[in-house]
Amino acid sequence: MDHKSDLVFLGDMKPEEISYRLKHYYKFIFVRNPMERLLSAYRNKFGEIKEYQQKYGVEIVRRYRKNGGNSAGDDVSFSEFLQYLLDEDVERMNEHWMPIYN
Repeated sequence: MDHKSDLVFLGDMKPEEISYRLKHYYKFIFVRNPMERLLSAYRNKFGEIKEYQQKYGVEIVRRYRKNGGNSAGDDVSFSEFLQYLLDEDVERMNEHWMPIYN
């Protein structure tokens, strides 16, 4: 059963209603285990999606592997992916592996 139509979104409210809710309501968020989330992103993006392999994988291999200049980006190791995340500027990160708090 879809209850999405029962929800009221901030975007549907007047500015003063939004302001009141943000100041007075208790806010929370459900998040995944961070390591599980990283592994899931790695498996999905570098194991299945060619666009991510080309957009990110080629650069990751070039940066972190000796003689990795002619890789198609489809063979990024998990440790190379983690090193990339540690070195990457959080503001430029892809939303799939950006920290939740940002």
